[in-house]
Amino acid sequence: MNTASHPFDQFAERLDKLERRNRRLTGMLVLLLVAGGLVLLGAAQKAERQSSEMESFVLRDSAGKERARLAIGKEGPALQFLNGRGQPLATVGTSNDALLLRLFDRNGHLQTGVALEQDGVALVNYDSDGQLQRGLGALLVTNGVFGRD
Repeated sequence: MNTASHPFDQFAERLDKLERRNRRLTGMLVLLLVAGGLVLLGAAQKAERQSSEMESFVLRDSAGKERARLAIGKEGPALQFLNGRGQPLATVGTSNDALLLRLFDRNGHLQTGVALEQDGVALVNYDSDGQLQRGLGALLVTNGVFGRD
């Protein structure tokens, strides 16, 4: 009788070891799956954040102030240049079927605008009082920034 119980005890002991090993492996597998899921969630959030940052691209100076911004606006893509106070200096962009160049005064109001349109070139210029300039008052009679050195 003692010999018959001996193989049964060995079998029970081996089965107990196998069950403990199985529980450990199952626990490690669950832990590995949870860690992998957390890594994938973190990567998905990082990818989402990067795509939203690309909707607007910002350039900052050495002091950390925003000096230029490339963004998609209501009219289309535009590159905006800012002064040290964060006010707009100029924009280059598109609107419908036109290419626009806008220059702003110190108060952030449109001063001069040039639009290259399918029908021709549109030019607007406002004086310091905000009055629309017409004729020769709207145009420089010199080479301006295009003068040869």
